[in-house]
Amino acid sequence: MDEWNGDIGKLEAKLDNASDDTKQELKHQLSKAYNARDAVAKKINDLQEAGDDSWHEAKGDVENAWNAFKDSVKHFKSQL
Repeated sequence: MDEWNGDIGKLEAKLDNASDDTKQELKHQLSKAYNARDAVAKKINDLQEAGDDSWHEAKGDVENAWNAFKDSVKHFKSQL
């Protein structure tokens, strides 16, 4: 999580050099990245608490949340 927060922080720092219009769009994308990160954290917590029966379902949820986070960060980077 610390690494993810660091990655988002680095991207957020790049906003200072963006135009006002770009900043507005990127702030929206950054919000999506934060939301996706929070979803990953929740899913990881759920996975840690999951019993053997629900582990496979929780694992899939974590993978989906992680992919959403990566996509958000990737899209944000492409806009800078």
